Amino acid sequence: MLAPALARAQADSLRLTWTAPGDDGSLGAATSYEIRMSTAAITAGNYSSATIFANAPLPEPRARRRRWSSAA
Repeated sequence: MLAPALARAQADSLRLTWTAPGDDGSLGAATSYEIRMSTAAITAGNYSSATIFANAPLPEPRARRRRWSSAA
């Protein structure tokens, strides 16, 4: 699990900014991203019940700055 470097939530939108990880954390590119949201802090105990966004971006090579946003 990778926490975003910056997350901004409004009543009708969400914006995340992060640096792309590698497939092993330091090399290559991740296989996929999974973006989840919850009105509570996401922990190991409630991770499976957090909402998954269907339109996560495709991964890019590590160390690239990424941005993603979604409107409700």
